[in-house]
Amino acid sequence: MPAVSAAQVPDGSPRVYVWGSIAIDLEAGRGRAGQTFAIRDCSDSDNKCLDGGMLRLTTPRLCNGYAQGAFGEGELKTEVLRVEEGPEVRARLDADLPNSPMFLLGNSARPNVVYVFSRYGMQGLYWDPLGKEDLIAVARAEGLPGLARTGQSADFFYFPAQTLGLWGPCG
Repeated sequence: MPAVSAAQVPDGSPRVYVWGSIAIDLEAGRGRAGQTFAIRDCSDSDNKCLDGGMLRLTTPRLCNGYAQGAFGEGELKTEVLRVEEGPEVRARLDADLPNSPMFLLGNSARPNVVYVFSRYGMQGLYWDPLGKEDLIAVARAEGLPGLARTGQSADFFYFPAQTLGLWGPCG
């Protein structure tokens, strides 16, 4: 992929995003996932960033930034846990997208959430609201098939993207 500067990557016009029953309104600075929470867009010229509720992550604005393996700092540090590719991966996620690797992202300080990204943005997330399951360990060891098996539990869910514009695309 050709490199582009962060200034060339559009911020995008959507300000409301929905993943399953999780919704955020960046303009209003709040989200909802069972209960309302404050959320802020902490993006800068190098990274896209969300901070609030279970959405505490940083992603690079440029796709080649994923090769670094980790981005952001402290609570907002996000690591690439695993990279998966191929049509079976997109089929498993019901993602009708051109070819793109799927990046499983997370922070070991919050083992109950794993974010699923493509170069087009966040496809969805696995979240255990009760904090019983170490989804980070499952993602590292088994990838999407392991997360899908663990997702059979009623205690946590996969929340797929419901909006046309995906949050956090890279360029």
